Amino acid sequence: MPKSDNKAFSWFEKSANQDYYRAQFNMGEAWRMGKGTFRAPLKAYPWYEKAARNPDPNNTYGELAQQGMEILRRENPTLFY
Repeated sequence: MPKSDNKAFSWFEKSANQDYYRAQFNMGEAWRMGKGTFRAPLKAYPWYEKAARNPDPNNTYGELAQQGMEILRRENPTLFY
């Protein structure tokens, strides 16, 4: 079965809206890189923030979300000052 970024984005969004931290992180990644949607750094940042604040047993996704936010700030200095 071929992969569909659009379909994955749709499922991630549904899960992320139910406070699933992995899906919230994946939504940030999708918006940042334009996977399954258009590239939109301003839409990525809130998803990273949610993933960073959401309980993660090992804090793995919290740390990754922090890194994602830092990448966004570095790539888009005029948007995030």
